[in-house]
Amino acid sequence: MAAHNRKQQLHRQWRFIYLALFSLFLSIVLAIVLMLDNEPMNARGIFYQPLNRDSQVSTSEWQQLMKQTADITGAEDIVVQWNQYGDATFGGQNGWFTNSLEIFQQAGFGIWLGLYSDPDYFKSVHAPANIQNQYLSRYFAELFENYQVWTSWIGNNQDYIRGVYIPAELSDYDFDTITKREVLNSHLARLQKTITESMMISVYFSGKMSPEQTHQWINSIEDLGIKVMVQDGRGTQLLDNSMWQKYAQALPCKVAVIREIFIVEKGEPFSAQKMNKSDFYSIFEQSNCHDNYLFSLRYLPFEQNPLRLVD
Repeated sequence: MAAHNRKQQLHRQWRFIYLALFSLFLSIVLAIVLMLDNEPMNARGIFYQPLNRDSQVSTSEWQQLMKQTADITGAEDIVVQWNQYGDATFGGQNGWFTNSLEIFQQAGFGIWLGLYSDPDYFKSVHAPANIQNQYLSRYFAELFENYQVWTSWIGNNQDYIRGVYIPAELSDYDFDTITKREVLNSHLARLQKTITESMMISVYFSGKMSPEQTHQWINSIEDLGIKVMVQDGRGTQLLDNSMWQKYAQALPCKVAVIREIFIVEKGEPFSAQKMNKSDFYSIFEQSNCHDNYLFSLRYLPFEQNPLRLVD
């Protein structure tokens, strides 16, 4: 009888110990989850917008900028916005531009190579559906022609190439009807079938569509096999903070977010300045489930940033 009671007592003790250990295990798991959810943001990548004035940047200046960028932002990839802007080719595949791309690679960065950018894109794309379709046909033909020119270079640098970036910035302002969005998707689908590498494109919101509608539109582009990035509009201030939050909450985690680190100045022509250092560093205290890309190298508030804002 005493042995039986002793056995029951030991059983209760072991059950108590088991429950205590199980509770401790759950507490540890919960703490880890909370810690990860609140982990400071690292940038997955950062944009670089080539301009002719950058031809004056020396190799050592590029190298120092790459080191600072990696150390401070945690970025792994550089999204080159374009390899040609209108007639500006930046020296082509044997000039200062490709030399800078080699420096990016040597610093360990992957590269999304932007294709041809039309200086008249924003003026031309905002048009009635039939005229817009005609423009897109011409522009997408130019994109493919540019891609063909760079195919050999891409192949020779395949280890560092993440894919190609399409510099056409999409918006609910320009593609404000289902018909326009369907026509756009048909152009994107045809281009995607002719390009071997992964494709990426960006979208920005002007408030012409609801968050739910923009979510559906983005999903339709992602379904084509194209990676979508959404501009947060903090620099351009197209949306106020509360409106942006509504759109941001509707974004699935697979969609990347472009964090604008510049401030647009009022007036024409376009002019922007770097945000102050405290605002810049506060970005990294924020957490979300998205891949985050900074825009751009030129606006990094480093004292020795060699990329000039003006000529």
